[in-house]
Amino acid sequence: MSAAQHILRRLQTDPRLAYLIGPGTQSYELLTREVADASGRDVAELRASVEKTLKTEQWPSLRDAKDTRQDLLQALQGALESMETGVTSLGVIRAARAAIAKATGGAL
Repeated sequence: MSAAQHILRRLQTDPRLAYLIGPGTQSYELLTREVADASGRDVAELRASVEKTLKTEQWPSLRDAKDTRQDLLQALQGALESMETGVTSLGVIRAARAAIAKATGGAL
């Protein structure tokens, strides 16, 4: 597998990479042309095939990252305070989990 083929496959599995170097970028034009030439495929056909299932996801901004960090710190602080006071109610645990899930996009 060539480097170009590898990167094209990564685009199809990594929405953030696809956002950065996907359709509409010079990198994508060069990449798909290289893969098409190497495989003997028509470049327009290859691009159409790739793009019909391609997903993109914008990278978080610095502000989003700072907000996420703050939300996580608040959730952890709340959980620690609850543990220190011996209050470990299900509601406190659920609230902490919800704040962490919100801050991490559900990846808990």
